[in-house]
Amino acid sequence: MKNLSPFSKFNIATFSLIWLGFAVYSLVKNVEHKWTIVFFSTAFSIVLIAAVWFSEWLIFKYRAMDKLREDMLRKKSLNTRRV
Repeated sequence: MKNLSPFSKFNIATFSLIWLGFAVYSLVKNVEHKWTIVFFSTAFSIVLIAAVWFSEWLIFKYRAMDKLREDMLRKKSLNTRRV
């Protein structure tokens, strides 16, 4: 998770704490369907982390490909000027 932006880390932490806090609350107060809430909260936190990590990874790869494309076009334009 070291590649995530600070804003993404804050969002993940906030929403995960809200849902996991609600799960702990349901366990402490013995709410009906408490294990469903715990499972859903945990799954939501895991999916949120995975989705944000994947989107950051895609953006990183997109930027790398964009830089590669830019370099290739620059080299191509330099070669056409020489001719």
